[in-house]
Amino acid sequence: MQPRISIITPSYNQGRYLEENILSVSSQGIIDLEHVIIDGGSTDNSKEVLEKYADKLTYWVSEPDKGQSDAVNKGFAKATGEIIGWLNSDDYYPSHVLDKVLQAFVDPSVNMVCGPSILFDKTGKQEKGETTVTETRNLEFHLRFPDINQPATFFRRKTMNEFMPLNNALHYVMDRELWIKYLQQYGLKSVKTLHEPLVFFRSHADSKSESKEAEFDNEYATILYWLAKQHKLEEIAELIHIRYNLIKGYAYSYAKYPDKETTLNMLRYFLLKRGGLVFDKAQFDFAKKAYNVFDVKNYKILPQEDKALKRIKSIAGCANWNHFRLKRKLNLV
Repeated sequence: MQPRISIITPSYNQGRYLEENILSVSSQGIIDLEHVIIDGGSTDNSKEVLEKYADKLTYWVSEPDKGQSDAVNKGFAKATGEIIGWLNSDDYYPSHVLDKVLQAFVDPSVNMVCGPSILFDKTGKQEKGETTVTETRNLEFHLRFPDINQPATFFRRKTMNEFMPLNNALHYVMDRELWIKYLQQYGLKSVKTLHEPLVFFRSHADSKSESKEAEFDNEYATILYWLAKQHKLEEIAELIHIRYNLIKGYAYSYAKYPDKETTLNMLRYFLLKRGGLVFDKAQFDFAKKAYNVFDVKNYKILPQEDKALKRIKSIAGCANWNHFRLKRKLNLV
């Protein structure tokens, strides 16, 4: 017998996409399915869409909230399914895909099921997005950069109970924080990876993933700052504090922390991925100093980090900002 599945949809001013979202869930052909939508008091036509399809929803509400994390927390409190999925209001499921997710969960040892997504835009262009966990990436990789393909990842409720509620201070990387907690507790065991796309992920100008890159960086830097503080990496923490706009009110609360070396590798990966992108003097000063403070020369890089390492080495070798600008002009950095 298949377990009940609950789909939680946080939404705000996404009325133009809500109908497709709702119908993609209700048409899955699953009897024991819940769809809970928490709308943050939208000012567009969202409420009208919710009222139109109220018979297809287990629960919905439209009222002001504290953001996406708060909305998911409210939805999680209302959901009763053994399996939990989180589908943002501008995304939707392929036909009959949830049945395959539920079949994977029939194995009681499986805590998490994930798969690829189809990324698409208004032109109709599509590309396949990676799964949260792949056969080619080990735990060390996932801990260095704990990226999660959240709409195409499903958890057992009893597992999510260990990591909920989401942190309301986070509005962009709350799912990444949840994934860090999972990795620290379970590693990559109990994960089932499916190979067919589990969700259509919409890319548009208003989506957070398209328009809020700096906010993503600031929130993840906040998590890394508190990890550095946990291991008394004070000089690194101070550099992050100077470089990024850390989130006020963020409370770091993990049952199990990454160890010191894992934390350093998370910091180094972030430095190579983001900190080497230099467009002004403040960014240059950070990258030049961070190369030594983060002890990058003793970092065992992953193959895909080679170009980033060469770039930040070149930055660290510049005498000053004007020297860097000259080298950049000559395409030497």
